[in-house]
Order: sequence, then structure tokens, then C-alpha cells
Amino acid sequence: MKNFFEGGRGLCYFKPLSHLFKSKNNRSCTLFSFVLSLICVLFSVAQAQSAGERADAGGPTRLFKKFRWLLAVFVFALPMQTVLGQFYKPSSLTIRKGEQLSADFMNVQHRAVDMSTGDVHTIKLADHHDKLIILDFWASWCGPCRISLAKMNEISQQMDAKKIIVLGVNYELIDKVQTVRKGLDIHFSSIFADTLLSKSFPHRGIPHMVWIKDGKVIGIPEHQYVDLAAVKLAVESGLVNIPEKRNDRMLDPQRKLFSEGNGISPIIYQADGLQIYASNAEYIYEPIKRIETQDSIVFYGNNIAIPRLIHSLYKDDLFVPFKRYPSNFMELENGLTSSLLRNKEAVGIKASYAKGDYNEDNEARWLRSIVESYFLQHHNLETKVAHATKERYAVLKRKEPLDAVRSTMQSTSSKAGVFQDSGHKVYTSLPFGVHFINVLEARLAKIPGLDLTVLELVDRSGMDKLLLVDFEMPIAIDGLHELNKGIAKYGLQVEIEEGWADKVFVNYGKGGKND
Repeated sequence: MKNFFEGGRGLCYFKPLSHLFKSKNNRSCTLFSFVLSLICVLFSVAQAQSAGERADAGGPTRLFKKFRWLLAVFVFALPMQTVLGQFYKPSSLTIRKGEQLSADFMNVQHRAVDMSTGDVHTIKLADHHDKLIILDFWASWCGPCRISLAKMNEISQQMDAKKIIVLGVNYELIDKVQTVRKGLDIHFSSIFADTLLSKSFPHRGIPHMVWIKDGKVIGIPEHQYVDLAAVKLAVESGLVNIPEKRNDRMLDPQRKLFSEGNGISPIIYQADGLQIYASNAEYIYEPIKRIETQDSIVFYGNNIAIPRLIHSLYKDDLFVPFKRYPSNFMELENGLTSSLLRNKEAVGIKASYAKGDYNEDNEARWLRSIVESYFLQHHNLETKVAHATKERYAVLKRKEPLDAVRSTMQSTSSKAGVFQDSGHKVYTSLPFGVHFINVLEARLAKIPGLDLTVLELVDRSGMDKLLLVDFEMPIAIDGLHELNKGIAKYGLQVEIEEGWADKVFVNYGKGGKND
């Protein structure tokens, strides 16, 4: 899990716990987000003006020239924030299943592009009031979204166009959408530069769908279950008979937590400033966050599975590959199993720490100690971090400055792809943190004599995980030296290290198993 993918709905409230421990005030984050938003607006204005002036003046506007250096700073300082532009937290604007859309909402004019021809036009939901409207939220960097778009394209072509319309919804600017659509074979339109629909139908990930019929939200289905039969049923009867996303509410930290209208749920444990609440099916999972009130530091989270709660408390002390919540970060003893822990009810958590006793360095230890008491008293579980095994693993490091590596690898291709060329595989416009790292891991696994005990590559390059990169790799690699020779052009190298792998040991407390 990456908390960054939840951060787009509110950068201040969605930082990982380890980062929040180091932050005494979230106001600077809010200001920073505002400045970034202002600059994005200026960029959009500059692009719009530039489009008209280039034909007459032969170059970008002075406004764009004036701000482009500042934009560059933000692009490199906040590479992930652009990815998060369409993720918003549930709010007073949230529209839920069963709600009737207002005439004003239906008559909003959205900018859209024909994904087949590239023609830009405007579209109103009201113009298709008598049809099943399927909104399919997507982004250029999202691989599963392309699969969803292709599936909906196939389904829509088998349906009567008078009864259904599929609309893509993308938060990105037209240039990005135009670039991506050329590599797709899609024959419906997509809204671009959207914020209204994303705020009205907030979601934690994409693909994400909203189905509307006769001006009413009839379903928010899980995209992987959508098929022709489900669409036909919705067209004919207005019913959705496939799994849906129903937990679309979120705790409001500015109000009393776990109270009426804000995640109310029974308290199942209370001691030492810690309150544990039963799960609430109407609310989304929220990782532990930190806020400040007038007299307290408050940590809270909601619908957290017990294994995830354990991981959030100890992750900063774990062996590097286990920090990202893989399944094997725990050592379970005396008959404990992963399924036993997963089957325990997810919980809400609220822990208050008096400012008078404030010690920033002690926050993590304090929170850990009181939750450990909950584990022991409520579940009869003892938890601790300890050396588990001595591991041998590969580490990706930089030999050149980060900007130089980024500049060398950053994609100049308009289409994602993989092809073979003279003994090499060439990869274009693919995310660094997924494809480049995975390709290296696959090559390392085939090199004899490395004796790696951990197959996951430890990435210390500092590269942005979502940066789209172009790279090539020899098809046949016989040794580490040859692998490093192949990636030296990017200012990177792989080294082999050995060290202790610290894990979380979970055991029954005194008296053994306690259901």
C-alpha cells in the first residue's frame, strides 16, 4: 500500500504516519498545495493563450515564459502530485448511489475529446438524460484503465447508441489525453481536465465507474465485474446486479471523530488515551493520520485491518522490502496464521496525546505502546520487532546525480510499448517503479551464483516511482557485471549486500490462544 495514492484528496491529512510524526503543523502543507494549485492555473492559462498566439507570434506567450522556470521546479519537486489530481476525499459535494442529480449538475458543460478522431467539443449529461450514462474514470498512467476503456468500447459497440453512452473522465490536460488516445482504439468521447465529476464521485483508485440513468445514480460498480449482460440489465431495468463500491464516506477531522454523522460506531476497547471502534461499512479505509487540536495531538484511522495496523506501527523499523506492507513482514508463532489475523474485525482508532506532555520523538513509541496493550488485552497477542533472518539482496544505486539520471531516462515516447531490437528489449513510456525495477528483478533472478535470498530489488536510486521512462536491456545477461554494464548509461548500478531482516514477531500472550 502507498499512502501517496490516497494523498491526492488532501495532501496534509494523507501523509504516511512516519512523515506526520515529524510534522508539528499541517498549515504549511495546505499553503504549499494552494501555491501549487495557483501555478497549475497559471500554466493552464498560459497553455490556452499559447495555443492562439503560436500561430501569430511563432512561440509561447510571455506569461508562459515568465512562469515556466517555476513550473519546472514544481514538476521535479512534486512529481507524484500530478498523478493525484483526480483523487478527492468524500465531502459535502459527494453524490451517492440512489441520489437524483440536479438540473444544474446535468447541464454543466464539460470539455471532451473524441477518442477516435481527436476532435474537441463540449458535452452535457443532460443531453443524454434518456440513456444509461456510464462514466469511466481513467488516467494516462493507469494500465488497468486502458483495459477498462477497451472493454467498455467493445460493450458500447454491441449496444444501441440511443440507449447508452460511455464517457471517459480524465483529470489531465488535453495535450496528455491527445497523446495517449492515439495509441488506443476507442470510439467514444472522454471528458478531460475534470475536477467536478471527480469531486462529486470521489474514489480511491482507478478505473472507477459511475452509472446514471434518468438523472439518477443507479450504481457505482466494481469495474472488473462489468460485462455486457450487466450493462443490458441496467439499460432495461435500471438495476445493477454486480459488486459495487459502497463505502464512500470519510471521517471529518474537524468534527468530533466517531460521533453521530462522522463515523459513529461502538467502542470495543478504551484505555490510556486510546479508543478502538468497531468497523463501519459506510466509511472507507483510512490509514493512521495525525492532527492537532487546541490541547492535544490526535492520531486516528478507520476500518484498519489488524495486520495493516500492526504494519503501520512498526514499518519504520522493518527490513526495507517489508516497509511497503508485503504479506511476509510478520513472523507468526505458536499456531498463529495470517488468515486468523485477517479474519479479525477491522477497527477504527483514535489516540489522544496531551500537548503538555508533548515530545515529538516519543510520539511513535507512545502510540505503539498503547496499541500493543490493546493487542494484548483484547486479542491476547504480543508483538515485537526482532532480527528474523540474515538476508542477501540486491540494491539499486545511483552513480550520477538524480537530475542527470532522470533526464537520461525520462520518456520521450508518446506510446507505451515493449519490442525487441538487435539482442535488446526496448521499453518505452513505462513507469520506473514498476517496469524498470521488475525487469531488473527478472534479470537478477536468472544470474547464477548470486545466491540472493530476497528476490525483491531494494531501490535506493531516489527515482520517482511513477516517472515514465524509456530504457533498453540486453536479452541475455550472464552475470552482474554485464547487467551493470547495460544500465551504466543511465547512471545506475546494482550491488549485492547482506544484512539482518527485521520483522514483526506476533505470538499469543500468556494463556495461549484467545478467540
